[in-house]
Amino acid sequence: LCAFYEARLPENVCTQAGLEKWLKRSGQAETRPRDDRPMAQLKQQMATAGPLHMREPDVLRPGADADVEALFPEKLAIDGHELALEYRHDPGADADGVTFVLDLTALFALPAHRFDWLVRGLRPALLEALLRSLPGKKRRAVTPAAHFADALTERLGPEDGPMLEAVCAALREMSGAQLAPEDFDRERLPPHLRPRMRLLDERGETRGEAESIDILRAKFGERARKVVTAAAKGTEWVRDHLRDWDFGALPERVSLPVNIPAYPALTAEEGVVHLRPFESRAAAEAAHAVGARALILAAIGSRARDIEKEVQRRFGLQLATSAHTPKALAASLVERCADAVFQPQAVRDRAAFEAAVTRRAEFSQRAQQCLNDLEGWLTRAAALRARLKDLEKTFPEAVVDARAQLDSLLAPEAITLIPEAHWPRVGVYLQALEKRLERLTNKPARDAQLLAEIVAARGTAPLPLTHPGRWIEEEWRVALFAQELKALGSPGRDKLAAACTAG
Repeated sequence: LCAFYEARLPENVCTQAGLEKWLKRSGQAETRPRDDRPMAQLKQQMATAGPLHMREPDVLRPGADADVEALFPEKLAIDGHELALEYRHDPGADADGVTFVLDLTALFALPAHRFDWLVRGLRPALLEALLRSLPGKKRRAVTPAAHFADALTERLGPEDGPMLEAVCAALREMSGAQLAPEDFDRERLPPHLRPRMRLLDERGETRGEAESIDILRAKFGERARKVVTAAAKGTEWVRDHLRDWDFGALPERVSLPVNIPAYPALTAEEGVVHLRPFESRAAAEAAHAVGARALILAAIGSRARDIEKEVQRRFGLQLATSAHTPKALAASLVERCADAVFQPQAVRDRAAFEAAVTRRAEFSQRAQQCLNDLEGWLTRAAALRARLKDLEKTFPEAVVDARAQLDSLLAPEAITLIPEAHWPRVGVYLQALEKRLERLTNKPARDAQLLAEIVAARGTAPLPLTHPGRWIEEEWRVALFAQELKALGSPGRDKLAAACTAG
């Protein structure tokens, strides 16, 4: 702004009186717009105003966006929900910046990560502040921060998912910086660069405010569910004790009375299937996968019950010395095979339901194959446990590690948690453990060295079966302890460490 006037005013104009005299002499005084004129007249006059009247390009930095509504919108549509936005300029105050105003019925339907992105008008400052919060050595890779913040603003947005993960991936491509979300210190953000949410109840009254939607969910989640349940009474989206698909297709989302959004899904409670509306898409999807599976299994009759009988017949006595029981093992097998064959989460109408039921023979065949696999695993595991008992006094560290691996792979919950891609490999992992124990007595120092490499890459705590790094580790164990069995995917220290860092 200073440069604008310096370029246009004579050097001898340095007082108010001198300015007014110069304006009058140059004719500028008569062309100044009055505030009481209609906006259309003001715009027309500004378009033909003299050299001291600023136009939009004069007050904007190069590349700046003059669309204030796009930068600081009054309303925002997120997953079909319209949120009002409030702005306040009060530096230091908790409510400084933008506040998202959401209804109770949208509490569970909105993605939590969306609010971290704020609005586009605040995003450059937000990203710059996050970059400046990095530790010194890592911050140097993204300097100058303002330059990288502008580039990230142009490149990323809410559609890219969780903000810090998207920022790390983009910076890795832009500068090679190896950053993780935990490297950023969000506590250093000033209030106006933090999201704030205000929750309204069904009467439009404020129930609470917080910087995290998770806080609001924990406090008002039960109330949100009750609102949806109450609104659904008497509608087609509430059915009890279902035994067949004798109802229409289930849309992903419906509107209940008083325009309350809900997500219909099947749900199983103690083996009984019901149709219910849920407060969020995520809750509905989780419930429906279980509910649709239960309805399909009820329709295929005795096939599921036959699996429990087969488990008891084939190795009931063998299970007496393990963590499994025939009933629990059979239930886990049924769940796994039903999910793999019927794909219940995708069954949303009668045609898909009937198509799933016709695959009952495939379900039985799949269950028999899984039983064969389990029988082989449990037999091999019994021999391994006996061998570990013989070695535990001489090689305690190796035995503790091997026993933890074995117990985890064959835990009761493993039947449902082992990914499809790795189920056929469990037998190989047990073979690799056999090879390791065979060689342990001859090369204990080598075994200790290899174990130390694994611990250095993934930490001291074993990884759960739900962690992607766990399966990288299993393949790496094959490569380290039993090369002749041929590991898949070129596993190694770097891959395992990267998977653990990514979470």
